[in-house]
Amino acid sequence: MNNKIKHFSKLNNHVNIKEVIVAIAIATIMLLEIVYSGNRFFQTNIPMQTYEHWDEILANNLSIEGNDFHSTGANSYIVVPMNSSYTSIRVNMKPEDAEKIIVRAYYPYEEGFSANYSKKLIVSQDDTTIEFKSDKHVGAVKLQFIGAEDGYADFTLNRIEFGNGKLLFSKRFLVKSFVAWIALVGVMYTLLWIASNLFGRNKNSIFWKTLFVTGICSVIIMGVTKSYYLAGYFHKNLDDVFMDYFNMLSLTFADDVYILKANWPAMCFVILSAMKAFISNPGMPINNAVMLGENAINLRDNEIAMMGFVLIFVACFILVAYSVKSILNSESDRKNILLLLLSGPILCTVERGNLIMVSFAFLMVYLALYNAEDKRLRYIAYFALSLSASIKLYPALFGLLTLRRKKWKETVALAVMGFFTFVIPYFYFEGVVTIKKWLGGMSAANDVLTSNGVGGNYSIRNFTTILGTMLGVKVELYGWIPVVMLVVLLVAALFCKREWERLFLIATACIWFPYFSFTYTLMFYIPAAVAYLNQNDEEKTGVDALLLGMLQAILILPMWSWIDSFNKRKNLDCPMNVTTFVLNIVIIIIVFKILFGLIFKGRIKRTLEVQIACIVAVTIIVIFGTVNRSYGLEDSFDGKGSSWKPYQIASIEDWRKLQQIVNSGNSVAGVHFIQTADIEFDGVTSVNPIGWGRNNVKFDGVYDGQGYSIKNYYSLSDNDENMGLFGRLSGQIYNVNLENCNIAGSIVGGIAYDVSGTGIISNCYVNGLLYGYRVGGIAAMNSGTIENCVAFVNMEGANKYGVAADCGGKTENCFTNEVIKAGSGSLIDENTLSRVNNYIELNNKTINARHKLLPWLIDGGMFKIVKNM
Repeated sequence: MNNKIKHFSKLNNHVNIKEVIVAIAIATIMLLEIVYSGNRFFQTNIPMQTYEHWDEILANNLSIEGNDFHSTGANSYIVVPMNSSYTSIRVNMKPEDAEKIIVRAYYPYEEGFSANYSKKLIVSQDDTTIEFKSDKHVGAVKLQFIGAEDGYADFTLNRIEFGNGKLLFSKRFLVKSFVAWIALVGVMYTLLWIASNLFGRNKNSIFWKTLFVTGICSVIIMGVTKSYYLAGYFHKNLDDVFMDYFNMLSLTFADDVYILKANWPAMCFVILSAMKAFISNPGMPINNAVMLGENAINLRDNEIAMMGFVLIFVACFILVAYSVKSILNSESDRKNILLLLLSGPILCTVERGNLIMVSFAFLMVYLALYNAEDKRLRYIAYFALSLSASIKLYPALFGLLTLRRKKWKETVALAVMGFFTFVIPYFYFEGVVTIKKWLGGMSAANDVLTSNGVGGNYSIRNFTTILGTMLGVKVELYGWIPVVMLVVLLVAALFCKREWERLFLIATACIWFPYFSFTYTLMFYIPAAVAYLNQNDEEKTGVDALLLGMLQAILILPMWSWIDSFNKRKNLDCPMNVTTFVLNIVIIIIVFKILFGLIFKGRIKRTLEVQIACIVAVTIIVIFGTVNRSYGLEDSFDGKGSSWKPYQIASIEDWRKLQQIVNSGNSVAGVHFIQTADIEFDGVTSVNPIGWGRNNVKFDGVYDGQGYSIKNYYSLSDNDENMGLFGRLSGQIYNVNLENCNIAGSIVGGIAYDVSGTGIISNCYVNGLLYGYRVGGIAAMNSGTIENCVAFVNMEGANKYGVAADCGGKTENCFTNEVIKAGSGSLIDENTLSRVNNYIELNNKTINARHKLLPWLIDGGMFKIVKNM
């Protein structure tokens, strides 16, 4: 036994077991992110469609004899049709003689093919097969052939094969994942080893190592996943980089800076008006958001305006660095200031070009000088805080630090100075009228910015929305609750003995209280981190250092689209991400620890076990609530509406209840329904679609028919309205058999008449009669996704589409007996059954499949989906 202990001790001297555990945890998270981002290393390329004959292609300036192609003009190309999605195109060809040929693949974009979505390869005599790899596309591809010498190209074309990358659960996938995981563990342990040698092994080093390691991990994730998780921390629209600054600058050229209900205080416009003198007017008068955007883009392209932007932010960096350096006690910590300046919230601020950076720089000057012996330096600090609060109002809360020092006269002077510094800039414009306009802008921003998604917003209101969504309950945070929380945090800050805890509570009040506090506001925790580093060693804990480091780290974690599905907006500026949830949990844990210690005055020992218990408790509550969440329709259906326990639809009565709930205007976003028995209508009584009536009514839930049939469905419009089994669909429909239906109206679809961009119809079968002006076997209008469906129908109408009319959506592996129009599927033939079942087998092996699909059979000459018994 003693020998084993000695052996373990020697091993621990060479390999740090704690760092190995951390490396394993980080590597596992990174592997999951890389796999689910669609990285091709883990994908299996599945052949989707092969062309060896050229009667279905469109050729331009090419004569074709068998497999021999001869240019008859300089711009020679072919357009190859493809209805399924694809990620690769293999072209087997050979140039005639010894000349090289350039082949360029143009991918579909809007109504045509764009050079911005194209790739080129060079084919020589040695290369008989070339492969174009890209992100997923749907639709035809244009292949252009250019001769190396005169532009004319003669070649033999044997085969074109479309392939689709899928994450298939197989031995090959497991081996690749294991090898990648081992490599990542090695890289992470190496990073931790380097960090330990750079920063040491004291408790301060944990904070710096967290910034260092997470920063490099973020770079790796961004590179390997091609910035797939960019929106998990930064703004997803790269064309919008720096635009907070240039939008504000653009407004200074307007007759009224608040014409578009801006929510920035007047001081921001006063600062930027000084730069306006050096820049020519960008052009058009501003009276709407489009004009503002065009003018702002012009200003961003202006060299003088960009130079001003750079100078302002460089000056802020210098002020922050100087202030932090003067506050820090340890010389070793001062050497690491660059890590703070490259922390996540500050990089996010620069990426947005938000003037909160100027506010923060002045705040840091205040924190560096407010406690100075020299009275003149203290008043410089007070003026700096006044400027900070005049740019972003809430840093004024840090004035409590002066109040706590019982500098009564100076506190009054600070308040007066802050009031006038904030108010006077409004009189540069229209005085009181401008103040009213600013307040109106703040109110409008509360409505708009809080409706753009729940990601990146760290306010307590937003966090309760996230938590309520995860637990399946509707949470309304009444206005007085955040006010009470604000008071509690500020009162507690006055009584805290530790400087870092005091600063942390004030910063939390600044972040939690507003309606929206985006990622860059997390920089207000930097003063707390700096004060923590200045503590005596006996007052420090490694967990505190880790948690404070996490708040400044760039955490590129996955998005949570199922939470976004509860939001009414189609395009979210701030999609929900794990980062927002994790960092809010970190804030809650630290606040809980501080308040707990303050109440019991240190009599309860703050151990690592207590902290871990808090984390585990919150995690268990969230997981338990997520698994068992209910959507409040238990009186109408069996089940709970979650993916684990869906609501059950087993009869006509259940169907009518669902119809009434949805058509009354109720959203069922994220709610799951399953059909558990065949539903047979009488074929005589007209039934209205689900998601039908008023313009805003739609079905946005998830409905799985489980292979059961809906028979004799009869739906007839008296007023030439739009009809279908479902009406407007922004949710998901799976495994539905619609047998012997009879649907008539203006715009008519078998499963739905209108599929929005987020709508999905997958693995469904329609049989019957459809009549209308515009008719589609599965859907009349498709802007979403229709996959692996079969329509065996009789259609009457002016515009007939076998599967669906293509309105910018995706139709993949779908089949019909009716007239084919562009993008509406393929004709049913003897191979249809094997194709739909092969698609299902592939889908069900795919580890990131949206839903389990059920196989098909032919019964009595009709297609049917096998019931999920």
